[in-house]
Amino acid sequence: MDIFIALVLLWLGCNQTCEHTETVKYVKMLGSDEYLEREKASSELKKLIEKDDEPIVGYIYWHSQNNKDLEVRRRCKRLYGPSVFVVSDSKRHPVPSIWALENKNRFPLGFKGEHKWNDNVNEYHWEAPFDISKHYFIKAREVEMRDNRDITTDVWVNPEIERLATKMLIADLRKAGWDRRRVEKLLNNMVEVQLSFTRFDAQNGWQDTNKVPKPFYEQDNTGDDDDD
Repeated sequence: MDIFIALVLLWLGCNQTCEHTETVKYVKMLGSDEYLEREKASSELKKLIEKDDEPIVGYIYWHSQNNKDLEVRRRCKRLYGPSVFVVSDSKRHPVPSIWALENKNRFPLGFKGEHKWNDNVNEYHWEAPFDISKHYFIKAREVEMRDNRDITTDVWVNPEIERLATKMLIADLRKAGWDRRRVEKLLNNMVEVQLSFTRFDAQNGWQDTNKVPKPFYEQDNTGDDDDD
């Protein structure tokens, strides 16, 4: 399942089922009348989440929001929270920029673009029906705007917002059932893309030899691009 399909299924609320028998059993046990059974269920679910062999986080998230039993919702929220966050293998970029999504992931419905000359500058203008990076950047920017008056809708380059946007994407992918290893693989790929950035152009996107829009990002050129 690619990123876009996973997110659409999440947004449509389609992750309320689970094929993992033990997970289903223990989630039901969270609502038991017996305290010890509820505690055992929480303990066993925590082990399953840590093992992460099954995409159960999305199922637990759904019940944390939608289960009719208050106790089940409460315990699922406790389990879900610590299980979500995943980082890359990079010490320098544990959470890469949201603009570092590869084009095939960033533009799930494709994109169109063309080169134009403007004052002897070769510009690449493009448009896409849906831009996952832009979607999450705007969400993250809205959060930052609540507490920081310096952040406006004109801001498209901000490392803190970019990382927050990536964290939001990670959380949604975990809710959608992506296991830890798959998210780590995505993040490691984003780090590779981020290290390949050369310059940022907020209006026209990235330019490269393949004539496709690279993800938006303003790279710090004060040091080398080698990862730790």
